Amino acid sequence: MEEQEKLSKSKIIGKTLLSIIVSTFLFFVLTFIINVFMGQNKNPGHFKLFWNSTVTLLKTKPDIFVYIGLGISILVFCFIFWRQIKSLGKKISKYLFGAKASQNWLWNYQLGEGSKTKYNKLFRKMINAETEPNWLFTFDKTQKYWYVNDKDDNSIVNGPPGSGKTHRIILPNIEFMAQLDYSKKPNLIISDPKKEIIKFTGGLLTENDYKIYVIDFSDPKLSLKWNPLSYAWDLAVDGEKFKNLTFEERINKSLEVINNVIESLNWGKAVNGNMWISQAKKTLIVITNFLLLLGIDDKNIIHKNNFNFETIASLLNTSHWENDKNISAWILYAKKRALDDNNYYWKKVYNNIEDLSKTPKETFGGILAEAQSVLNVFNNDENLKMVLRDTESFNLVDIVSDPKPFAIFIHYPDHKPTSHFLVSMLVEQIYQSLIEQANKNDNLKLDRKAFFLLDEFGNLPVVVNFDNKLTICRSRNIFFMLVVQDYNQIKKYNIYGEGTAQVIKNSCQVVYFLASNDEQTLNDISKALGTKEVKSKSYTTSDNHSSSTESEKSKPVMEVAELKSKKPDDLIIIKNGYKPLLIKTLLAYKYFPNDNYVYTRNESKLLTNADFELFDIRSLEKLIKFDNSKQKKQNNKNQKVSEHNDLTNLEDVEDPEDLSQEQKIQRMKIVFGKLDLWNNYINLKNDYKRTLIPYKKNQIKEQIEETLSLMWEQYVANDLENDLVNILWSEAKKRKIPNYYDLKVDILLQLLHPLEDVSKLIEKSN
Repeated sequence: MEEQEKLSKSKIIGKTLLSIIVSTFLFFVLTFIINVFMGQNKNPGHFKLFWNSTVTLLKTKPDIFVYIGLGISILVFCFIFWRQIKSLGKKISKYLFGAKASQNWLWNYQLGEGSKTKYNKLFRKMINAETEPNWLFTFDKTQKYWYVNDKDDNSIVNGPPGSGKTHRIILPNIEFMAQLDYSKKPNLIISDPKKEIIKFTGGLLTENDYKIYVIDFSDPKLSLKWNPLSYAWDLAVDGEKFKNLTFEERINKSLEVINNVIESLNWGKAVNGNMWISQAKKTLIVITNFLLLLGIDDKNIIHKNNFNFETIASLLNTSHWENDKNISAWILYAKKRALDDNNYYWKKVYNNIEDLSKTPKETFGGILAEAQSVLNVFNNDENLKMVLRDTESFNLVDIVSDPKPFAIFIHYPDHKPTSHFLVSMLVEQIYQSLIEQANKNDNLKLDRKAFFLLDEFGNLPVVVNFDNKLTICRSRNIFFMLVVQDYNQIKKYNIYGEGTAQVIKNSCQVVYFLASNDEQTLNDISKALGTKEVKSKSYTTSDNHSSSTESEKSKPVMEVAELKSKKPDDLIIIKNGYKPLLIKTLLAYKYFPNDNYVYTRNESKLLTNADFELFDIRSLEKLIKFDNSKQKKQNNKNQKVSEHNDLTNLEDVEDPEDLSQEQKIQRMKIVFGKLDLWNNYINLKNDYKRTLIPYKKNQIKEQIEETLSLMWEQYVANDLENDLVNILWSEAKKRKIPNYYDLKVDILLQLLHPLEDVSKLIEKSN
């Protein structure tokens, strides 16, 4: 028994009979035409005359052999070219009566299966004032008709390098969306590693009222500046931009942004849950949260442009985590703020600091080293430093709230993966800012739709919680197109749990398939296309007997081998709720002009790294102000200056600014004298004084007084006491005084530096 694959006897007989029928028909048609030209049939439309004239002509003996020869020739021709005649007949039939119904395809232009009429009815659009933005399938050569998806969907594009993903799919989509009515134009976020997309469409977008923003990690001279932590700062510190949120909501969202930023850093391929990695992340989050809360307390202490990874990196040293008098003021400040019963966030930060501080020194050193290695890219790459600065020209809050359409292009060196995590981080922040903008509306939707076209998505590090983003984004008028080489490239998302990659695939309701070199992807596409029933016939033969059996069996609509060998310009579209499509694509460069656009950034000033002030954590420690209001309420007495410039211990000094200049200087002397600092400072000058004549000594004394005066001007009253408290606590720790941090300042002074006669101190200092 064998399945029939070759011409059988019955097929030959059937083909012969059909050829005879067709030949006979053609013979009579030709005879009719000849009769008309010979004048035998005066009325061609009269069937009886046609038949009589034809028979008469056939009876004419000299001509009968001509007609017999003509008939045989037609028969042979039909037999030889039967396949071509059959194909032509199908095309004529389709044109006259429509394509045959198909259980496998909505429309397959190659096989002519399905309904082109239905395909046109569902997806063919002309651009007018009512045309909505959506994913484009293809377009006709005249650009009169555009074949556009009919539902709000996410999409994924499969195609290896060289398959034409950019010119067959990405560029036509942008061309279509840019030409929509102004009110319908969507906002666009486009990853463009090779810069070919902006070069091709930048002029078109500009002409169609788009404002273009560019973040270029490969060439900072052409890039706007973007600080990954800037959005978190705006949420927490700048309440004017988020009036719809309470303070608690703003700070919670800000802390969430910080968590996502830290999570998006380049942690390598470490297994999720690795102790070193998880503790390093915790350390960076704690430091960043501290700096954020500090900015909320007082924006004059730390500015927005210093809220960056360089500042965070400056605290990744074990010495900054010890209670040393010069370098631990930030921890002391966190502790003091945590004592405020009403400040939940400071308590949380300080508790985390304490937990980390209890880590064995060697282990903690390794954790800090891990965190430092992750932040090296921010400290060592001068090109990236140029981009990762805060400027108002790329403020995401302002960009997404602008009613005008915008296009954000993200360029990055595809050959330099060290910066790729920043692309994923930026995509995450743009998405979050769009979500916040949508939340301001009653319907929780963006007024203007936003489309992410992420070229080379498969080569980017994971975007945090991306599976969740895909499941909810459509309800906010946000849509994604993920361009990958194959499905294998999104398996990296399984680090968040087995099946996460499958969730991402399932959340892309439209699948574009151009080609693939990955067997698993080919199998997935073949399976998604479904199966069809195929009739097969088998034969058995014996000496004097033969029989045949017909049966039906299922086979894929397209086998893997067929997918591999399909034409490069054929596009398969698999869409939820519809049978698949097989349509022909057109290359953008053949039908749309190349703008050769060159982006020029709109920074008011071309800044360099030297233009940005580096933040020194030591300067931060000098500026931190402790809140002493509680101590004052507890009658912690300060020294007061009398009208005669003498210092007493009788009353508080309520307003140090009421002191005279000389009184201020004397107070400075007393405070520093308590710790022998002032005397040491004076003694440094003694050797010089001995060799100088009196008027020179007076000059030096005046210079010292002037120096003290300048020192005072750089302090406020509480800052002066800050330094005193820091030093006293450090000394108390060394002397192992129990609960020293709960003692009042005057008690600590008495314990550490017993009071001397004030006049003697003044005498000494003079």
